[in-house]
Amino acid sequence: MLSIRDTNIVKVTNKKWGTEVVINRNGEITKNKKSKINHLSDVLFQLPAGFVYKEETGMGATTLEIFAERNSIIVEPIKITASSKAFKHNCLYVGSSTKYHDKRSPTEAEINAYANDPSIKYKKIIVVADSLPKVLEAIGNSVYSDFFLVLDEIDSFQLDSNYRKSMAECIDFYKLFSSSKRAMLSATKIDFTDPILKKEPITYIKYDTPYVRIINVITTNPNDLDGLIIDTIINCIKINLNQKIFIAYNSVNGCYNLAEHLVSNQNIPKDDIKILCSSASKNKVKDYYKELDSDLLPAQINFFTSAYFTGYDIHESYHLISISGNRNKIQSLSDRRFKQIAGRCRNGLLSETIIHDIDSKGNMRIFTSQQFFEAAKEQLASFNCMKRHYENSPLLKLFIGDVNEGFIKILDENEIGLVRENIFDEYEISYLNIDSKLEDIRVKKELYLNANALAKKLIKDKNSVTHSLKLSNTKVVDKKISKIDRDNQIIEIIEMLKSFKNYIPIDNLIQNGELTYLQELICKDYKKLIQYLEHESTLEIIKASILGKRDNRKYKKIILSAVIQTLSETHLIRSRLSHYFPLNKKYLTNEIQTRLDLFIAETNVFTYVKSDSSGMKLFNTLCKAYRKRDKNGEDYYVIRGYNPYDFKIVKTKKSMDDEDDLNEVLLSHFR
Repeated sequence: MLSIRDTNIVKVTNKKWGTEVVINRNGEITKNKKSKINHLSDVLFQLPAGFVYKEETGMGATTLEIFAERNSIIVEPIKITASSKAFKHNCLYVGSSTKYHDKRSPTEAEINAYANDPSIKYKKIIVVADSLPKVLEAIGNSVYSDFFLVLDEIDSFQLDSNYRKSMAECIDFYKLFSSSKRAMLSATKIDFTDPILKKEPITYIKYDTPYVRIINVITTNPNDLDGLIIDTIINCIKINLNQKIFIAYNSVNGCYNLAEHLVSNQNIPKDDIKILCSSASKNKVKDYYKELDSDLLPAQINFFTSAYFTGYDIHESYHLISISGNRNKIQSLSDRRFKQIAGRCRNGLLSETIIHDIDSKGNMRIFTSQQFFEAAKEQLASFNCMKRHYENSPLLKLFIGDVNEGFIKILDENEIGLVRENIFDEYEISYLNIDSKLEDIRVKKELYLNANALAKKLIKDKNSVTHSLKLSNTKVVDKKISKIDRDNQIIEIIEMLKSFKNYIPIDNLIQNGELTYLQELICKDYKKLIQYLEHESTLEIIKASILGKRDNRKYKKIILSAVIQTLSETHLIRSRLSHYFPLNKKYLTNEIQTRLDLFIAETNVFTYVKSDSSGMKLFNTLCKAYRKRDKNGEDYYVIRGYNPYDFKIVKTKKSMDDEDDLNEVLLSHFR
């Protein structure tokens, strides 16, 4: 049921698919209403339940819920949106620090106190996706009856669930609320394949006079894309002196290369250029890096990656240049994404330009939704099969969680992951991943197989479009900063970890979701060691094992050796190691392999050792040994200890302690 405030609604029509609501665009200015344009809070008392689709961005759907006379939890995909809205409306913000909230996130006790404060009539909590479980846990089971849950920018949850597990988990929690106490918002509708979400009631809201975007679409060749972006930026600067430019380009390295070219070849002052991207890519873009910390653009020329494509407002006018590079799926933007990006400007765009190339070869393999469902069912069956067989073995049962987690990781890395682990630790079909893959296929088929397809689609959607084909003679050099970035990531996270005294801040750091894969790996491994090994020296050993290296092979051995140092003296591995390799004895290479075979068979752990060469690598990870040569010219080894990397041990685990850390390291690093 719609809670209608006044007569600004033109008509309400019941359709086969749901309810269509048409409202007046223009309203009267009052002392409480500064804009002539009607927003949803001018016509409704509260959001309807289910899927709420707004034909335009900026209609004020979240503001409507903030003003609604009920308790609400509003989930935003990025923290700057959550923080700025909470600050503006004096709501409780739960998430990591921002310009508006520079203190730590509220504790569960503080969240609970807010939820039960009798002096606050209607509680309003605005939270980033990663922190929703914390809020629900803090309030307790009463949250499902006492609060209305809103997921804002739900299309971001669909398209980004591959990269942020927390977004998919938000859908799990959403389903726990009754159908009358939950809503999803979006200005771009992507159909759900989830059978539960497909049943959500739909409310489609639009103005009586739609906003018409005036778009200049430029098509080019893939090799000319970056050059044409430079040409367009320079032309925009010459015509529109001192006016700001927003470049939406989902390539961190591409943004960096363009920024460097503008500085080096076009004499643009470096301070006039900023790149707004995930903090995980901060080191990639160096001095250009900037977080969005207000509703104004931070520089004259502003590059934005997908971390900022949705969910925030810019309250000034600017020239928008959106880029879609279709040799790389990540850089390819849909007509819906273009609409979202344009909708970030609340004061009206000065101009909108879309530059794109095409993929006429159509290299993407096309699958139907039914084929995805069949593949997902087979993946799920394989997970359940492994679980069934592993649970029959007391030894293998200990590994089943790690095996499944590793399997999911491999599938996701190869972009074929169609199964996920939900909040109940159950494996199920990942409908959001299927939604995302179907959208990728739609975009490729409908928009980028020929030069005119995108322009025709934008015209069909009632935009005013001019279209041209252009080439460029400008060449942009690829700076290839990946190796530098890798070392910078390592140094940054090692220095950060040196300030931590226990595992709690490490957990918080991981949960923020802003680390790179490599940084998160180091954090998770170091968490297993922090209680047992001296901090500074351990981190220096870890840094030396990976800094400047092309891969993680030495790092893996270091972590394995470090975890072994944390085991109790009575642990099977420690006791069998001293049994098969007593100190100060001489061992030939073939004798070492024979003893290793016996050690592996008895401990039943290091089963990945297959050859003499890998056997010696394991031996050097387990033992500190010196190679010598006898008078006959034959090499032998003398064992001096079982701590080959000289870790400083603070304490070891008690014999009854859980020792899953070792199993996790073996599975994650040596499978």
